[in-house]
Amino acid sequence: MIRKKRMGKGIAKILSGLLVFGMVAGLVPAVPGGTVHAKAAEPHTSHCVCGKGEHTNNGHDYKEETWTGINNLSEINSQGSGNYYLTQDVKLEEVWSCRNDVKLCLNGHKITREIKSDGRFPYENAVICIYGTFTLTDCKENGIIKHEGENTGAGVYNIGNFFMYNGMISNNNCGVKNAGDFNMYGGTISGNINEKTSDYGGGVYVDAQHTFNMYGGTISGNTAGYGGGVNNKGTFNMYDGSTWSYVKI
Repeated sequence: MIRKKRMGKGIAKILSGLLVFGMVAGLVPAVPGGTVHAKAAEPHTSHCVCGKGEHTNNGHDYKEETWTGINNLSEINSQGSGNYYLTQDVKLEEVWSCRNDVKLCLNGHKITREIKSDGRFPYENAVICIYGTFTLTDCKENGIIKHEGENTGAGVYNIGNFFMYNGMISNNNCGVKNAGDFNMYGGTISGNINEKTSDYGGGVYVDAQHTFNMYGGTISGNTAGYGGGVNNKGTFNMYDGSTWSYVKI
């Protein structure tokens, strides 16, 4: 009789543990008034680097990738090369530098930086500076890279290799300052206003001896004294997509 009671208590503990686990995992709804209300985070759907669907002639083979969730760009620095997606909006106090091979899905979130004073070098004022290889995409199409307040720096300052498939770069002094190689397959570079530096375009600036290949996407509504859409001092190859701009007089 004692052995049966002990076995009964043991089974009851196991069942109770399974019930709690089920509620935590979201498999079993918590009882109103109960103490367990945790719910598992929704997993990020696997998708291709292009963000959504299969695209042709855009420099890659369609393949669903595995993405790791992060809530701060500093997590990429500690983990190194890989595929990442944002789980929340990110605010930066200084430029974030990409020194590895990183693919980042904005997942509909914002990366913002507020500039309070100009840095000594232009890349210090950017939101993101690329030294390695950086691929930007967005599976929800409303993610953005921008400055808050005064737009005194570039959205992306590229010294390495930059691939853009989706997402928006807006409200910066220059959308993309390209001193490396930039391949744009999709996404939008829009609403960037350059009133301070005549050497930059509002949308994309291509430095001497460097290349910007545009296969798709949109560069629109950017403003600058010269080259509001694309200010090209290197090589600009436009195969597809659209670009138009405002010229500040």
